[in-house]
Amino acid sequence: MDDFARGADLYIREAQYTEEEYPTKKGWGHSTWKDAVNSAHAAQAKRLVLYHHDPMHDDNFIDQVVASSRAYIDQQGMAVACAAAADLQQFWI
Repeated sequence: MDDFARGADLYIREAQYTEEEYPTKKGWGHSTWKDAVNSAHAAQAKRLVLYHHDPMHDDNFIDQVVASSRAYIDQQGMAVACAAAADLQQFWI
């Protein structure tokens, strides 16, 4: 985890693949939603936004990734809010 992210109000992290997809994509320079969640938690970030979604994933798939991320966050007792980035989305903090 990079120190520059420590205590971030908003942590935007690449999370292109699921854990199931990753083994066949390893070495492509991308990560999983679980990597992103764990990284945000380690950084003690308040909010996590997942981005760089696989173009083969539709909106329903991305919604499921967010649901899985939130369930994992709850199961692990983490204190980070999670959402997916969308085209033309803007953030104000």
